[in-house]
Amino acid sequence: MIITFLSNTISRNGGGVTEIERRLAQQLAQQREHTVHVLGLEDAFSKEDIKDWLPVQPTVFPVTGPRAFGYAPEMLRHVQEINPDVLHINSLWMYPSVVTKQWHDATHKPFVVTVNGMLDAWALNNSRWKKVMAAFLYEKENLKKASCIIANSLKELQAIRDYGLTNPVAIIPNGVDLPVIKEGNKPANGNKKLLYLGRIHPKKGSEELIKAWKAVNRQQDTGWELEIVGWGDEKDIAQLQEQISHMDTIHYLGPKFGQEKDAAFRQADAFILPSYSEGMPMAVLEAWSYQLPVLITPACNLDIGYQREAAIHIEVDSLEESLRSLFAMENPQLEQIGHHGRKLVEENFSWVKAAEQLEQVYQWITGKKPKPDFVHQ
Repeated sequence: MIITFLSNTISRNGGGVTEIERRLAQQLAQQREHTVHVLGLEDAFSKEDIKDWLPVQPTVFPVTGPRAFGYAPEMLRHVQEINPDVLHINSLWMYPSVVTKQWHDATHKPFVVTVNGMLDAWALNNSRWKKVMAAFLYEKENLKKASCIIANSLKELQAIRDYGLTNPVAIIPNGVDLPVIKEGNKPANGNKKLLYLGRIHPKKGSEELIKAWKAVNRQQDTGWELEIVGWGDEKDIAQLQEQISHMDTIHYLGPKFGQEKDAAFRQADAFILPSYSEGMPMAVLEAWSYQLPVLITPACNLDIGYQREAAIHIEVDSLEESLRSLFAMENPQLEQIGHHGRKLVEENFSWVKAAEQLEQVYQWITGKKPKPDFVHQ
């Protein structure tokens, strides 16, 4: 089977979405019966990050005009030359959606869309008029024509239905790579570290986290430090740095990848994501894989973490209370939550399983196999 992935970016700029697409493409490419092509829009990091996709070799296309739309005139021609059996688009609102629609209209071949939290109510209201216009011009029709939409959770399925889409929806949770856990990773400096790792963006709740952190630390010596690792637009980074100036218990460490990212997780004592909107956040799965207790909002769509005592429930409007509760916990309690998280990802979040489910969807929409039982209609 010839499979082609389309994406707005194949670089670190895509955050967790890039990680999801990359690992699925690599898993599918391991099977001899599949040929996997990945096509993306060129950006500042694509040439550097393309090596991380091996053995898959993505093709990136230069953008003409505003990057916010991503017009790349060569992308459609390239898809036509590949002539895939299945097209899989992993992003919305930009030119790859137009390519998908034009290719499908010409060939009537099947395609799937992974929405990655982009139809969540908060996400739709962010840059709302741009998305309303894109939906009117091409995206709504494109989504309606998809043979199947991929969701990460039941909550995301509901968001898809709330958007008015009646397509079949396959629920396929993301996977995670499991690191080897080593004892004695953390420096014994007397301070515990709470890690935030992800995009610096208003939807992630980092501004509210810093405000709550300041309020709590004004009232007590917590014995904790907050480490913020991430990337984002220059204005969002500048605002964050201004917000944490003169705070010796908050450190912005910039973006971290590879071994530096691994070290950030290993040196942390807990992880927090006070997000307003997510699909299924890769950073939380990664934190669990490093055996960290996590503090997450319901918007992270990982209620299984609460159910399995692997996550601490937080709300953006009550972060002060949540931080005080965290600071009051003893090490054995934190460690037990972390152990539950590691076991949770070992049992439920595997790239091998995710790729197998995705392949079943491809086989179904191309008429080779029956509809999988995880597809909702």
